[in-house]
Amino acid sequence: MTSGNLVTDPQLIRILDAFRAELYNSESRTKDLQDLVSDYFENHTNDANPYKAHDDFFAALGGLWLPLIDNCDFLRADTLMKVAIEMARKWENQSKRHVHKGTGYYFWGGTAMAVQNIPRAFLLFHAAFQEDRKTEGNPSNGPFTPAYKFVTLDATPPQALTLQVKLGSEDLERQLRKYRDISNSSLDLSEFRRRFFLIPETTDLVFAFTYVLFEKLNLKNALRLASSAKNFGSLLCANCLFDLCQIVEESIRIKNTSNPDGALKVQCDFLSSKRGWTLDQKDFEVFQKTNRKNPMKSIDDLFNMQIGSASATCPSQRDLWLTYTIRNFAGHNIKSREKLFLEFDWIYESLVNTIFCVVDTLY
Repeated sequence: MTSGNLVTDPQLIRILDAFRAELYNSESRTKDLQDLVSDYFENHTNDANPYKAHDDFFAALGGLWLPLIDNCDFLRADTLMKVAIEMARKWENQSKRHVHKGTGYYFWGGTAMAVQNIPRAFLLFHAAFQEDRKTEGNPSNGPFTPAYKFVTLDATPPQALTLQVKLGSEDLERQLRKYRDISNSSLDLSEFRRRFFLIPETTDLVFAFTYVLFEKLNLKNALRLASSAKNFGSLLCANCLFDLCQIVEESIRIKNTSNPDGALKVQCDFLSSKRGWTLDQKDFEVFQKTNRKNPMKSIDDLFNMQIGSASATCPSQRDLWLTYTIRNFAGHNIKSREKLFLEFDWIYESLVNTIFCVVDTLY
């Protein structure tokens, strides 16, 4: 059942009418609404598949939610799903039975996306995914429900948040085209999704990666309109880049079974060995010294393809050591990071290229 389907269940019709009254009338009747919701769940406890009734409940509410989103009535849209989930949880606690709330969390996360609250949106999408994984599909592969499709940037078949998914997938496709131009790789979005997004061992990393992608889009738009806020803007840029560095580190660590607990340098060395990149120890010591003393200069050197006193053999090698530099700088230097603000675009692109390189090499 989708949010656009006609509701024919008499109980659901009464519930929808009660939610409309709750949203639009000044006099609240929350207790009466809770009774209706609890009775609905109670009446379906002995169904062969009670989770279908739960999904029908939230999908029916989606028929109220979607027009609110279309009319930019985000406060009511947020209240609708928040109240519905609170009432479902109250019945859960009283009955000691589980309610499948995946669809509700998905719509609630969609409200957060609509107002560009990316952290809240992804927290709710993850809650939706965990709910869906309990009750649908194979927990080790999917399930291919709307929340999972959103996070894995799958716009087919259409879902309530198709436009946002396309926005993210098109941005990722642009990044992949740039990566192919510099790396002689054939990695495209379909292959990247198959090799990285859709495997069980990377699920949390995929949430983190897609979160950063949307946070970057949101951040760039805000920075464009508030360009005078460089000091605080540089802190937000650093946080975004630091998150990407952690994703690089963990994505290598998953495949480095011989030393999965090693620090970032160990993981960088592991990827370098798989790529056949060599870096003289003396050159790396110069590189580390520059990093500690003047990370800004180190970033400039890497922009010019220099690693210490040596030249990078290719852009992908440079991007890997830029990841190392940014990870240490963004993670430990609490001073204003104006350099990261000014150079955000190419640094972000380089770190994403490193993730592509990891997938190309290890996955």
